[in-house]
Amino acid sequence: MLISEDVHKQQKVDETYLTRPLDFVVVKGRSEPTKILEVVCRRADATDAEKKMAARHADAMQKYFDRDFTGCIALME
Repeated sequence: MLISEDVHKQQKVDETYLTRPLDFVVVKGRSEPTKILEVVCRRADATDAEKKMAARHADAMQKYFDRDFTGCIALME
């Protein structure tokens, strides 16, 4: 399931669900890009491996968005 950053910012969404960022998209009717995230699972059900994967993925995507492609690749290897 994909959600927008606006949904992610709603009360208790981040507390309830483990997510990972995927990309920015331009949504019809808006001029600014919107961040989209994948819902991995409920935080209460997340394994340590899922939590680690989501954190590493978020770090790698931030490097990608910052155009630090070498750093992104290093984190994804």
